[in-house]
Amino acid sequence: SLERLLLECPLDADLPPAEDRIEPTLTAIQIATTDLLASMGVVPEGMLAISGGEYAAGYVSGATTRTEAMEVACSFGRVQQSHSFDDGIMLMVQMPAAELQAMLEETPGPAHLACDFDPESSCVSIMLSHLENIQRRLDARSIPSTQTKLGPFHSPLVSPWAAPMIQTAERLGIRVASRPLYSSIRGGRIETLETGH
Repeated sequence: SLERLLLECPLDADLPPAEDRIEPTLTAIQIATTDLLASMGVVPEGMLAISGGEYAAGYVSGATTRTEAMEVACSFGRVQQSHSFDDGIMLMVQMPAAELQAMLEETPGPAHLACDFDPESSCVSIMLSHLENIQRRLDARSIPSTQTKLGPFHSPLVSPWAAPMIQTAERLGIRVASRPLYSSIRGGRIETLETGH
């Protein structure tokens, strides 16, 4: 159970792979925290979310119900469990998104701007076959970067695996959020639950 995992398991416990449970667990914790705060009268005026955090933020914004947010999180968990993303990664880069995008355009290959974190840092989703080309350009300019263990998410590179999530989102329909929801993936406000987002 979630309670056992959080409270009773030692930190060095030998647990089975949990790719299919990570997003649902995080989403459940975020939703429960929000509901607890709401029960005490603490209600957000708006939300800022990134990646999987957008499932719970969609619920808090009114774009989805609690059940729908969990359904999308579970759908993503199943995608993570059933597909290997070993041929691509996300690369965190200490470079403004506009500059990184220009570099990607100057170095054609399977790489896409994935996240615009703040004015000085962004992220690229990239196939390993193209990583050396981009890394060489970054190193030549002494721009720090960090390779993650994440697949090339938030980019067209995962489109072949996105169908189950898109089907789930389409079935849920599109609603206008009743509270502002901002995404660091899109770099702005999300007006509706967007199919494929």
